[in-house]
Amino acid sequence: MVLLGDVDSNVDQLLAKQEITEGIYRWARGADRVDLATMQSAFHADATINYGPGEVPCGDFLQGIATQHAADFESTRHIIFNVLIDIDGDRATSEAGVDCRVRFTDADGPREMLVLGRYFDRWERRDGRWKIGHRFSVLDSYRVPDVLTNAQVDEWTAGIARGSRDETDPSYNYIQLP
Repeated sequence: MVLLGDVDSNVDQLLAKQEITEGIYRWARGADRVDLATMQSAFHADATINYGPGEVPCGDFLQGIATQHAADFESTRHIIFNVLIDIDGDRATSEAGVDCRVRFTDADGPREMLVLGRYFDRWERRDGRWKIGHRFSVLDSYRVPDVLTNAQVDEWTAGIARGSRDETDPSYNYIQLP
C-alpha cells in the first residue's frame, strides 16, 4: 500500500528493486554470451560466490565460468523468474529462480541439460550502485534428454537469424549495457 507521506521512500525502493533485477539479468546475459565484463558488472569486486563446493572469490569463479562455457558448451540460456527482493537501507537480499538450458555434444551426440535452481544474493549499494556482495546457488532439479541434431534444426530454421556467444550476437546491436 502506498501512503502519500511515503511516496519518495516507495519510489526509492522501486528504483532499487529495478536496479537489482537488472543486475540479475546482466549476470544471465553475460553467462549466455560468454561476456566476462557483463557477468562481472553484477558483482562487487570483492564479492564471493558459493555454487556448491564452498565460497570462492567472485573473480576466480566468473573467469572459470567463462572458460568452461566457451570450451564445453555450444550454448546456454539462463531464464530468470520469480524475483523477490527485500531492501533494508543500503543492503538487500534477493531470491531468483533460474531455468538454465545448456547445449553440448558428448559421445552420445547432441544433448541439452535442463537445470532448475535458485540464486540467493546479498546486495550492497556502494557509491550509489547496487551490486552483489555474495551469491549462494541452489540446484533444485536437472535432466539431460536427447535433442535434435544440428542438421535437423538447421533444416527447420533456415533463414532465421542465429544468436552467437560473443559480441557478434544481434543483442549487442540493440542494447548497450553500462
